[in-house]
Amino acid sequence: MNTTHNEPQYGTHDEPKHEHDTYDNPKHEHDTYEKPKYEQAPEHEYDTYGKLKYNQNEEHSNGNPKYDDSEYQPPTSDKQHVPALHDEPDPLDQMAPYLEPPSNSPAYHSYHSTICKQAVLDGIAAELKQAKVIPDILPTTFVPEFELSITFDGLRRPIDMGQLLSINDTHEEPIIEFDAPPGNMFTVAIVDIDLPSNSRHGYRSYRHFLMSNLGLYDDHCGEKLTAYRAPQPSFASGAHRLAVVVLKQTAYVGFTPQDVPHSRVRFDAVKWGARYHMTPVAASYFMVQRKHVMDSV
Repeated sequence: MNTTHNEPQYGTHDEPKHEHDTYDNPKHEHDTYEKPKYEQAPEHEYDTYGKLKYNQNEEHSNGNPKYDDSEYQPPTSDKQHVPALHDEPDPLDQMAPYLEPPSNSPAYHSYHSTICKQAVLDGIAAELKQAKVIPDILPTTFVPEFELSITFDGLRRPIDMGQLLSINDTHEEPIIEFDAPPGNMFTVAIVDIDLPSNSRHGYRSYRHFLMSNLGLYDDHCGEKLTAYRAPQPSFASGAHRLAVVVLKQTAYVGFTPQDVPHSRVRFDAVKWGARYHMTPVAASYFMVQRKHVMDSV
């Protein structure tokens, strides 16, 4: 027995066959189908750059605002306005008076010369403290004002601070140079701090050299008060520290032989200079050791 069954045709817009059937366009009052809200919302609006627009005065039907950056107004507040980063003063501009001048400035070389000079003087003071020249013969308040250059005959270059020399290297009187402000006079002393040995200092300090009134005139070489005597430490006494001390004079001093102690031992250069209103302004030191028993001058 053949029966015919009318199946629904897909893709057609036939009306529903039953009352409970509801499609997009309901035909009966009890059909309550509604589209979801996301289907009702209109498409967002975009500007020519693809950015989502916002307009706070317009809303979609679902209550969501449209986006339009050009019409956005930030909410007002009673809080104090905080300036933007670009509105704040540049820290480098505030520090400009304390920074080094540009390389094409006339003050550039003077600036770097002052910085380098101070660094050198700080290094001198640190080395003197490390070697205990401060406070063995120099006061703890000592601050060097300029550096010294010490050269012995036979050595091709000025010695370094703390350099170890043999008694043969120190046979001749050294050349001591310093760049001091003009118009001042100075006294230079060379003393052995470690006498009789580097572990016993009963005869501290031994005066090897003393000259005063240096710098009175450009052609004035000063007045020698104590002739140079080369150091001769014993082989068993170890390395001796020999200090070069420069004392600044307040005026010319006409020294007589009686003004200088006859004995060279136990000579305190700083204390002796204070009697004539002198103050230490520069210092250096070197080491001298008899490296071999047969070393002699």
